Amino acid sequence: LVQHIAILLVFAMLYEKFRLQNGASKRIWPKIISGLVSGGTGIILMLTPCTFIPGVILDAHSVILSIVGLFLGLIPAIIAMLLTGFFQVLRGGDGLWMGIVITISSGTIGLLWRQFRTSWLDKNIYIELLAMGIIVHIAILGCSLLLPSGKILLTIKDIALPLMLIYPPCTMLLGILLLRQTNNYQNRLSKKQEIADWKQ
Repeated sequence: LVQHIAILLVFAMLYEKFRLQNGASKRIWPKIISGLVSGGTGIILMLTPCTFIPGVILDAHSVILSIVGLFLGLIPAIIAMLLTGFFQVLRGGDGLWMGIVITISSGTIGLLWRQFRTSWLDKNIYIELLAMGIIVHIAILGCSLLLPSGKILLTIKDIALPLMLIYPPCTMLLGILLLRQTNNYQNRLSKKQEIADWKQ
């Protein structure tokens, strides 16, 4: 968990570098780079998993993918999902199909939240982010049905508590951190503009 938090904090710093500084650009390359960075972060998270039973592991790449879908949009989310999905195929194991569907569903839920909850920034941001995190990780529990029949109940029993107690709050906290970075960045730009106007 400590490793995952550290990786998520690094992602938050990269968010400002690759997204905020190019947010106004209409070029495709900043979006591609954002997707590659997000997918790379997801893969790093997948390399530090928690193993509950042989062949079934859990990591925090669902947090990254849902946040990428919500904050960065379609192109970065698709690139991140493709990268993490391809890595999931290479890793294999009994949880292969479960992992692939988790990858798709996590990013898709973030995108759908961005599309249909357009006023989420104007309401209770904490509740919105936490609710998205809960839905993402309820979907992950549902993905357990894709495991071999002998491992379904055992997996749900082992992962349900840590999954629902840890990862939705992590989703909320990462979202809040990115929002604060966005606000701080915009405030810095406003101050620079005020100084430039004053000099003029």
